Amino acid sequence: MEQFPAPDGFRRITHLLVDAGARDFTWVDPLPEDIIATPPAIGFTVATAKFQGRVTVLYERGLDLYALELHRDGELVERVDEVFFDALGETLERLIDDGNWRRIRVQCLSGHKSVQH
Repeated sequence: MEQFPAPDGFRRITHLLVDAGARDFTWVDPLPEDIIATPPAIGFTVATAKFQGRVTVLYERGLDLYALELHRDGELVERVDEVFFDALGETLERLIDDGNWRRIRVQCLSGHKSVQH
């Protein structure tokens, strides 16, 4: 995911995840003999205006494709199957990216100016 581009042309998928507030990462890395029964997966929690909850990216070895699952409060709310590796960024953007990374945020640290006498 570090190398796959996000659809905006500026970021990588990892940047898209940072902008979505991805945290609490988990992974499933099965033994080679268990790779079909237990697909490799990366999971994380995001909080955007578009989606708040758990996202899991699963690798379906038999198909050589990915699936993405969105969970909220432990319930599956959406699953996208048969995602090609080069469509991961586009699919993640559609599911979780709210575009807030494009907005500049300014935080005023102090409302008072110091005056020297």
